[in-house]
Amino acid sequence: MNVNTPPVTPGSRVICRDAEWLVTRVEALKKISVSDFAVHCVGIDDLVRGHQSIFLTQLDTIIPADPKSTQLVADNSNGYKLSKLFIGAQLRQMPATGLEPDLANLGVFKPMDFQLSAVKHALKQLRPRLLLADAVGLGKTIQVGMILTELIRRGRADRILVLAKKSMLTQFQSELWNRFNIPIVRLDSVGIAKMRLKIPANKNPFEVYQRLIISIDTLKNVARYEHFLKHTHWDVVIIDEAHNVAGASVPERHQSYRLARLLSRRTDSMLLTTATPHNGKKETFGRLISLLDPSAIPDPAFKEYDSDDIKNFFLMRFKEDIRQDAGEEMLAPRKVIPTLSTSIRATPDEEIVFKELADLRGALLKDRHASDNKKRQNHLLLYGLYKLFLSSPEACLKTVEKRIENLSGETASVNTTSDKTSSSITESDETSLGVTASGETALGVTACDQEVINIDSYEYEQLETIANSLTGLTLQSSSRYALLKQQLKEIGWNGKNESPRILIFTEYRKTQEVLASAIAADFKLKYSEKFENQTKQAVSIIHGGTPDTHLMDTVEAFATGSAPIRMLIATDVASEGINLHHECHHIIHFDLPWSIITLIQRNGRIDRLGQDQSPILRYLMVDTEQGMLKGDRAIFERLIDKVEEINALRRSGESVLKLYDAKEEEAYIADQGILSGNVTVLDSPAPDDPDGFSESDFLEQMLRDASLSLESELESQDQADADITDTDIACSNRSHSFIKNRYRLFSDKEFLLQGYKYLSEAHPDSGFLPLQEKGNIMILTAPKDLRRRLGKQEEPNDTIFGATAIPLESWPENDQFKLTHDVNQAMLAIKAARNMSGYWSQELLCTEQHPALLWIKERILMEIQREQAPIIISNKLKDQELCFCFIGQVASKTGNPLVVDGHAISFLKGGEVWHYALSDILQKIDFEHMENQGVEPNLKAAVPLLLSAVDESISYLKELKKKSG
Repeated sequence: MNVNTPPVTPGSRVICRDAEWLVTRVEALKKISVSDFAVHCVGIDDLVRGHQSIFLTQLDTIIPADPKSTQLVADNSNGYKLSKLFIGAQLRQMPATGLEPDLANLGVFKPMDFQLSAVKHALKQLRPRLLLADAVGLGKTIQVGMILTELIRRGRADRILVLAKKSMLTQFQSELWNRFNIPIVRLDSVGIAKMRLKIPANKNPFEVYQRLIISIDTLKNVARYEHFLKHTHWDVVIIDEAHNVAGASVPERHQSYRLARLLSRRTDSMLLTTATPHNGKKETFGRLISLLDPSAIPDPAFKEYDSDDIKNFFLMRFKEDIRQDAGEEMLAPRKVIPTLSTSIRATPDEEIVFKELADLRGALLKDRHASDNKKRQNHLLLYGLYKLFLSSPEACLKTVEKRIENLSGETASVNTTSDKTSSSITESDETSLGVTASGETALGVTACDQEVINIDSYEYEQLETIANSLTGLTLQSSSRYALLKQQLKEIGWNGKNESPRILIFTEYRKTQEVLASAIAADFKLKYSEKFENQTKQAVSIIHGGTPDTHLMDTVEAFATGSAPIRMLIATDVASEGINLHHECHHIIHFDLPWSIITLIQRNGRIDRLGQDQSPILRYLMVDTEQGMLKGDRAIFERLIDKVEEINALRRSGESVLKLYDAKEEEAYIADQGILSGNVTVLDSPAPDDPDGFSESDFLEQMLRDASLSLESELESQDQADADITDTDIACSNRSHSFIKNRYRLFSDKEFLLQGYKYLSEAHPDSGFLPLQEKGNIMILTAPKDLRRRLGKQEEPNDTIFGATAIPLESWPENDQFKLTHDVNQAMLAIKAARNMSGYWSQELLCTEQHPALLWIKERILMEIQREQAPIIISNKLKDQELCFCFIGQVASKTGNPLVVDGHAISFLKGGEVWHYALSDILQKIDFEHMENQGVEPNLKAAVPLLLSAVDESISYLKELKKKSG
């Protein structure tokens, strides 16, 4: 069957392969020359009931129902219950076509104007493709869920792929399920292993499940998944922390960028989220925009473009932009404990080490000024060891010993790096530059790339001296640790269940290791470094080497009130994306990263939208009397102050130094601030080029102009929409169509209760247990048909229902789904889950897109046989008036609905024909309250007019299509 328009529309009944099916979705197989379609169906006949299949129009003969062959049958159900439910289900089957989001049962959250602006803007695009670049903590995931919900209502988001960091998978997945009833199957390392046991090796895993979330690190191995990805089309692709796919300096070698390019060509809609949309270079931001629309920027190098080229593709708001909209209830003001209260003097033994580090710095700086050979300068000695010692003696000693080992010839060569990366001395996570196979950072001098280091006697002697002074010093006996214990006492933390939760950041794995052990020992707490034990103890750790499943479990436990975790000690693997504010409002920076970007990301874990307590931030400082180092405190304090200034302004942290990279900020602050004694290093951007031209200044100004221009347009549109009168709406085909399409005969609660009751009575042998009501909660025990549909495999060889599968973790105990029509109840349930069990709420909002209601809708539609329509009697119509109700769709060549309209054609005595909106005629006859009086309808009078009614309806739909353009 070769046609250039879809052969059927969702909701229609078809015959294929000698069985009857209900069409759920139609998609074009060719996006340029559309002639073939994939028709997604669910079985109706006994042999295929509930089974999901996809038929291809070029291979299968698909016979749609012919409305002119419709047989009118009397509805003998009590109160015309079947007709009411059938029309109610058909109304729910109608895709929305308007541009305005419908706030009714949109999700479990407090809607705010800035969020609605994002949804409206996305819906106005022909193919929603948008970069959400709001600041850290402003709820970009909520906006993604809102946009997805509206796309689902329009039949444009059946197949969804979400890419996120491994630490974010469960959090993102649960947010979409708890708040929006959008089921996404997670493929982490365990999930992938399980799936491979269930499907053949050559089976495309992305065709098994239609809604997936997977780590970008897993999927970026394009060579491994390229064959499958090239043959998979998505309705929506979402990439969280999208700055990671911008391509860096060599995009051709960047696996994540190549993956994003591939996916952008295989999806209709694309949503990118990041709080750091650029690195100061026009081409990196341009590459992100090109993922959304390759034609947006005409320059293939992505350097020549202006605000008009990009303004329609991104939104960027800051805390101050939305503070009034959110209010203190959703965005509590934060408090920084003054550094005078979080400082301590170094111990005498520590002063010895500080003196040696100061003398070493002074000697090296003197040599630096006297010599032109800057390559021989050793950043490790200049400030690396100092920074390590500020964290812990153990972290410093470990690196010193490793360096001595290298210099003494026990290691043939050293993993050296360029000037920019030589200062990358953190041991925090796997993304750090220069990490060896053992997971530790290889620290070297700044020399020519791959240069073999000869023994440097001066350096060797200095390192030996420092090593001797460090021997015997421990974190547990350090002044910094004493200061931490003092702060914990002030907070009221002792590790017991009543202790408030605290998030502690450190840059170094070695510091993390000894800090966790010291706290456990001093507070007499059980502690183990094993990954599987982190969720079971009061003090837990996460770092870049933590496996994805254990990392997600630990983060979830920290956000769960009943979990034993009272303190999470994290490296900067936890500084990006993770929500840790639900049960925690205390952050302690055990050591200070020399980067504004990193500090803002860290603080954003608890200082974010939805935090109901004031975040309290503490920065631990150790003061030394060594003159060479004493002035560093002023720079550290200015760094903290700068972070707070940014928090109160409409700008990003990257805009201060304009380096757009945490490691480069660290190197710059070290070289131009600490080593130079320049306390004003943070008061102006880093120099861009000798001419004073700043590409980053130009880019930031362009983004501000574009953002302000778009916001102005959105506000003008909102005002124009608000000025539209009821008469204007009636005259506007598109708006009028939208209002009619959102007409509902039943509330979601009523449809659940009455639909389930009817099905259980009509099919008493199908295992339908009574639906219970307890206050605001409705409890539905899933019968076998629903369990199979939601992906539960009760037998080893059961078919995988990946298209409608829900997350395994969300599966309720005893198969009892708990739903509520009360948004506040659903919010409380999410909070209760965080207190008791973790991310997964046990009570969800009853909405039409919940899988249980979708199943009831489809089952009700199957209650009326193919090419049949019920006929009922109303005393509200005129004498001898016959009214035929229609729900019609006109689809585009790609299968998307262009016109969706419910209407009625009424024939009056004397041959007069009237047209009604479906909602109007149903209200006119008081359809909801009609009683079945048992009067037999005059079928003989109705049948002859059926053909005329169908012709009138088709003509009306053609007219609507013509008006819609």
